[in-house]
Amino acid sequence: MSIVSLASRVKPDRSQTRTIAGLSVDLNAILYVWHGIAVLGDLSDQRVGGPVSSSPEGKKVQGAGFEERRRGRVRRGAIALAGLLAVSAPARSEPVRVYADYTVSLAGLPVGYLNFATVMDGRDYRLEGSLRPSIFAGMFASIKGAADVSGRMGDATFLAAMLSVTYSTGEKDQRIEIEFDDGDVTATRHEPAKRQRKGDWVPVKPADLKAVLDPMSGLMIPSGARVCPRSLPIFDGDTRATLHLKPAGRRPFRTNGFSGDVIVCKIRFEPVAGYRKSSSAIAYLRKLEDMEVWYAENDAGGFLAPVYVHVQTEVGQVRVYATRFGN
Repeated sequence: MSIVSLASRVKPDRSQTRTIAGLSVDLNAILYVWHGIAVLGDLSDQRVGGPVSSSPEGKKVQGAGFEERRRGRVRRGAIALAGLLAVSAPARSEPVRVYADYTVSLAGLPVGYLNFATVMDGRDYRLEGSLRPSIFAGMFASIKGAADVSGRMGDATFLAAMLSVTYSTGEKDQRIEIEFDDGDVTATRHEPAKRQRKGDWVPVKPADLKAVLDPMSGLMIPSGARVCPRSLPIFDGDTRATLHLKPAGRRPFRTNGFSGDVIVCKIRFEPVAGYRKSSSAIAYLRKLEDMEVWYAENDAGGFLAPVYVHVQTEVGQVRVYATRFGN
């Protein structure tokens, strides 16, 4: 389930344990940078030529020594261009690493910390994240987890190829793996295996797994693409939901590695499949109108990612805010 749906289940009981564990899966959606840009010099303004005189036929010709000077300039231009290419090429192909850290708080108390490292190799990316609990998280559960997603950046979205999430709640370990092919889910694995759900459970159908995003890199947006309004069709291995983003202006934001204006989007949660119709959490989320996500642009990487999220739950506000965002 997505972060906003998970957040609504934060209660000091068994359901809260699932909520905080889920944060290790879905808050990974928050960051990252993809590749560095090298700049080549422009030699187009190189000029050749010499004094001009007239021939007996009245035609204009270049003065003596022109050919030698022209050849010399061409050689120097070629050498300069070769030098630029030699310097710039490694910078263009060198993988870029970007780091981001977040604090997760509930009702003003820090309950967890998220750490991410993203490696961009051209348009190919790999994102690794981890969750560790704070001392206050012991009031609810002892949760820790790790996630790894890889894929390729498109013009408007980041398309995952493989997502792997592992997390533990006390003595219980769980693992989720999802394989994608151009936005379509091709395989989902759970360890331990999920038991069949009955009753008012809304099953996930094959059609629900077409043209979807993972819950991590699915929230990243390439620079130049529209941030909001847009809809994010998310599948996390259990739940298929759509997050509808609506523009809500700009605000200043500052953290380690970033200072500037961010794009503010309101969030509307729409469950599609993989949930119970009688779920009070789902009903609560559907009615929420004050959920927000703030997007900051990483100039070096050329992408936008969330640096702040807040969701009002039944027991207090859940906030996820970046304490570091950059290289």
